[in-house]
Amino acid sequence: MSDLAADAKFLRFYYTSDETLLDKDYLKNEAYEKYQSKVTSLFLVPFGFQLWQLYLVNNFEQAALYRKVRILKAVTFGAALFLGVQQKWDLEKKWLYLNRMYPEPTELQKTLYRDAMMFKEIQYTEKPLEERTKLDVDTVKIYEQMYRLPPQSTPDPDDDPNPPTIKTHY
Repeated sequence: MSDLAADAKFLRFYYTSDETLLDKDYLKNEAYEKYQSKVTSLFLVPFGFQLWQLYLVNNFEQAALYRKVRILKAVTFGAALFLGVQQKWDLEKKWLYLNRMYPEPTELQKTLYRDAMMFKEIQYTEKPLEERTKLDVDTVKIYEQMYRLPPQSTPDPDDDPNPPTIKTHY
């Protein structure tokens, strides 16, 4: 009997359960929703300045205020873009950390799981030995014909001095 503690390190790096993948998906979705709410709130300020600027259009008495609002809108939009890109980088770092913490299953695990699900789906039961070794009538006939062939004088057909075009074979 072998010591399973020696295989623990191997299993940690090369095996992931379905539950850990669900945790990983949940944490990734949670991080994305947080990113989405932060970026949306960042762009509310430039949107407010945009609405204020639209209110001031064609109002000549407030032309100076219109220019200030336009400059403030551009500044807040630039700041929101910068902070949005920074939040995107943070999200990508978080996802990279989650990918390393919860690795995907290996190809071998995926194929083994897929095969197991296929066997479960078709409710596979192994045939008994007698049924597997039993030959049907066609197979018996093929075997009889194969083993009734006369011995070959030349095993290689290229070395046959009497090819089928010259002499018929038995």
